[in-house]
Amino acid sequence: LFRVFDRGVAPEFNYIAITLAGRNFNFIRKACKDGKVSLACGLSVGVQSLKALEQLHKVGFVHRSLNPSTFAIGRVINGDPKDLRNVYILDFGFAHQYRDPDGTHKPPRPKPSKYVGRARYAPRNAYLNRELSRMDDLEMWLYVIVELIKGAVPWVQQRVSVNGFIIHLALAPLDFS
Repeated sequence: LFRVFDRGVAPEFNYIAITLAGRNFNFIRKACKDGKVSLACGLSVGVQSLKALEQLHKVGFVHRSLNPSTFAIGRVINGDPKDLRNVYILDFGFAHQYRDPDGTHKPPRPKPSKYVGRARYAPRNAYLNRELSRMDDLEMWLYVIVELIKGAVPWVQQRVSVNGFIIHLALAPLDFS
């Protein structure tokens, strides 16, 4: 996770000053030939981004809106490229605390908020209007990594209704080959 340099409350907003990250996954993928990264690169950043997601979950939060723009690599700092190997998670605007600091899991909200992320990366539970969990973060993470390596998720060109999408997911295993 990011290093926090400062945080506070101003008259009209709350703020937090954190590590400045480099390019996000979406920018990197689009800059690559054929709009996709190599398998080795995809697996490497996949493992690192999964570790970052694990850290977020360990501190009791689910992200709930992962997409390629919410992951970024580090930057060259004072001529030292070692931070380039780090992967950071960005944009916690829809994050939700699922666990109290003492480790007690909070019960699911009776009426969870509507999913506000990108439909392309939405987990199945978002379409069913269910509370999103760590499992759903993992599902969104998988879709991000598939898009990095393949250039697109398999359903990107399909235009189906929400119910049609749910039926598609339930009846036909997705082909990630």
